Formats: sequence, structure tokens, C-alpha cells
Amino acid sequence: MKKFLAFLLNLLRLFKEQETVSKEKSEKSKEDLKFWAIDKKDKTSLKNRLSKNFLAREFICGCDDCSYNTIDVALVKQLQLLREVYGGCIRVTSGYRCSKHHDEIYRKLQLKDPKIKKPQFSQHLAGRAADITCDDINRLRTIIINNGLFDGVGTYLTRNIIHVDTRGSKVQWSG
Repeated sequence: MKKFLAFLLNLLRLFKEQETVSKEKSEKSKEDLKFWAIDKKDKTSLKNRLSKNFLAREFICGCDDCSYNTIDVALVKQLQLLREVYGGCIRVTSGYRCSKHHDEIYRKLQLKDPKIKKPQFSQHLAGRAADITCDDINRLRTIIINNGLFDGVGTYLTRNIIHVDTRGSKVQWSG
């Protein structure tokens, strides 16, 4: 419990330090940021491009409760590079998640398959993860693995989803 509280406090500290992606020009360039803080209620900021092919709205939490979402700049940069290597559309199915939405997702998954366990610390909660899909998930997985683009790579072929993250240490799994 102490580790989880420390994780949440660190996340709050990171959140307070970040810039809000908005239509106003920032004094810092995008390259200087480590995270973007996206205000879900600001419809204009949701249309902002985080990269050539990815918009802010693709990474926001799917719930109606939270308002600010953090997104790791490095995650978006690596996704953009992956998109360019893949040469086709890559869709983000889940990016940042608040803890309430994260719990809800795993409750639904566990109804379908009780063996599924919710991770104690998800990279989605810190804005460092994205679940992605595309037309050729096997080819995309091969590109990701062969190029070592992400730290964490989880393959869920039965759901046509690949989890990618920037956790800081290399790990792979399939589910």
C-alpha cells in the first residue's frame, strides 16, 4: 500500500510540473517537455497534434470523471517512429487511464476471463503506455520486437491489441 501511495504522490508531482497542451503557444518547445498534460474538457486542446499522425484525443482516458491526463512525450515520439516504419494507420485504443477507469476495464475483462489479473502498477496510470491496433497486428508486432522501440511490449493477439510502454526497463509478455 505504501508503494502505491508513493506512486500516486509521484504521479501527482509529475502532473503539477507539466505543461497543458492548449491552443496558446507554450514558452517551451515540445522537445523540452517530458509529459503533456491534456485538459479533456478543453475541446480545442483535444485536436492538437502531438506528432505528425497522433492527436491528443487519442490518448485521453475513456471515462467521464477525470479532467487532466498526462502523456509521455517519448511514448508519442516512439509511436510516430513506429507508424513511419509500419507505413500504415496505427490506432491508439487506450492511452492514459485514471485509476477508476483502469479498475473498470479490468472488471470487464475479468467477467470474460477470470484468470486475467489486474496489474498493481500500470504504466497507463502514469501516461507511459498505449494499447494499439492496426490492420496487420502480426507485422506490427514483428517491427516492434525487431527494432526494440519500446521498453514494455505486451501482445494480445486474440484481442488484436499490442501494449507498448516507456517504463525504463525491457519486458515482454503475451496474454
